Amino acid sequence: MKLKQHYEIGLEKLDSAAAQVATMQVELEALQPQLLVAGKDVDEMMVVIEHESVEVAETEKVVRMDEAVANEQATAAKAIKDITLVKSMKNPPAGVKLVMEAICILKGIKPDRIPDPLGSGKKIKDFWGPAKKLLGEMKFLQSLHEYNKDNIPAAYMTIIRNKYITNPDFVPKKIRTASTAAEGLCKWVCAMDSYDKVAKVVAPKKEKLAQAEAKLKVAMESLQKKQAALKEVQDKLAKLQVTLEANKNKKADLENQRVVEEWVELCKAKAIPCSKNVSLMQSLRELVKIRNWTIADLRQLLHR
Repeated sequence: MKLKQHYEIGLEKLDSAAAQVATMQVELEALQPQLLVAGKDVDEMMVVIEHESVEVAETEKVVRMDEAVANEQATAAKAIKDITLVKSMKNPPAGVKLVMEAICILKGIKPDRIPDPLGSGKKIKDFWGPAKKLLGEMKFLQSLHEYNKDNIPAAYMTIIRNKYITNPDFVPKKIRTASTAAEGLCKWVCAMDSYDKVAKVVAPKKEKLAQAEAKLKVAMESLQKKQAALKEVQDKLAKLQVTLEANKNKKADLENQRVVEEWVELCKAKAIPCSKNVSLMQSLRELVKIRNWTIADLRQLLHR
């Protein structure tokens, strides 16, 4: 009775193991499409990121080159010397006045209204008075170094380009004949003109770079999520594989046990003597031992 009960329990365990194996196989098959989709998503996102990375690198390279040119031009103020000589001029040459007019315009300084020296009876604009005050400031050169060249009002640049940059007398070499310091100031004005032109080109490129970097960041975040999703599926798949193998082994052991129990029952039914604790694996191992012993004895006989 006990043996029958044990046999029935063994059958139940075998059925349970078989059901678990079948369930695991279904789950594994269901995960395969998810694994393919996740892998495809990662591959596609990698293509996007590669494209975005190239665009960012190219845009950044152009921006850096343009900025280097612009900054090199904007350092012209560092070459200005002998400002005190210009400041001390009571009746400066026309070239010096021309340069200081441009400086005043860029700094947003308005001219004085003075009587026309030619005696027309009208008042004319004169920048020399305000210019002398500007030159007398202790931090005048520092103000040129720190000038907000990235935000020069368009109205200022329009005047500079129309009235000074296009003026054949507004050339550093010509201004030098009047004053070396004024030559440096002339170069600074020209540098601001060049920088403003380049900045107008660089600004959109900087914006494009920022947009490209933002897109790349979003793409990278999306990739990380997709990679995490892929890993989750892969980990789940690996775990199922391990569980499946364990259940397969368990099923095989139960099947072997069932076969042995059926064999024992058959032996008893036919009154064939058999051991109470029969083990197929143990029996197989014993056969191997016996075979080895037999071979060993045969070798001894051959060497006698």
